Amino acid sequence: MKAFEEYIEGAREVTLSNGNTVEIPPLTWGKELRLYNILTKVFSKLSVSTDAEGNPQFDESQVYAFMTAFANDVSEIASIIFNKDKKWVENNLTSKDMVEFIVPLSLHIFGKLNLGLTNAVTKLAEEAGETP
Repeated sequence: MKAFEEYIEGAREVTLSNGNTVEIPPLTWGKELRLYNILTKVFSKLSVSTDAEGNPQFDESQVYAFMTAFANDVSEIASIIFNKDKKWVENNLTSKDMVEFIVPLSLHIFGKLNLGLTNAVTKLAEEAGETP
């Protein structure tokens, strides 16, 4: 599989599990922002507690609720990435396409934007704390 940055930087093609090749239009700032907003809402539904040693503790029903929310949103994410309607996504993509391409690509975009925003805020905070 090509590096995810290739899909973000310009129009590229991906071969789906059914053998069809589909062009991915450039992922513009607006598309990346929509993906980030969707994923932020999904992740906000997953609050994780920790035990005395700091290990994450997941409530089984919470994990199922999170997975259901994410599964429902991943079709919208795919429609943004491919610039196709949700019906096209449901009729042309398989679970393999979703878990091997759409989910990792969308998480890559989320991580990239999250890191960039965190670095920008940290830099602003550091500059604000500096005195001439």
